[in-house]
Amino acid sequence: MYRERADAENALDELKNQWAWGGFVTQDLQRTAIMARLDALVYNWWSLYVRMVDPEARRKAQTSRPQMMDGVARVTQRGRQKSLILTIAQSAAGGLRAAFVALTSFLRELQNAPQLTPVERCCRILGYALQKYFQGNAPDPPPGLLPA
Repeated sequence: MYRERADAENALDELKNQWAWGGFVTQDLQRTAIMARLDALVYNWWSLYVRMVDPEARRKAQTSRPQMMDGVARVTQRGRQKSLILTIAQSAAGGLRAAFVALTSFLRELQNAPQLTPVERCCRILGYALQKYFQGNAPDPPPGLLPA
């Protein structure tokens, strides 16, 4: 029980200290709430991205940002086909190179599966990012989101 409580407190502590959740406060409550929601949304996206790169470990923003922001991604288009090209800087090339290659091949598989709906793609991404918890299987979509 204590470990689960500590995990929850660690996430809130990271949001407050590393993501500046406690740093944006105004007299206007609505603006403050919007910024807090945006911050939480970016935190969630970053956490999923980090989990996709390294599904086995939970990395804090303080250590993961310098490691994983050394890459540059760009989208190229030839005809009707779009490609995502990821270039990794030499400083990140060491231990993360294999993880980025695996992530690239996963994203390529998703790109080459036009039969998937956006909800199914999202479930596959969550299954990949959280494979430690889903044992490599994509979670089922919530009922009512997929057409019958």
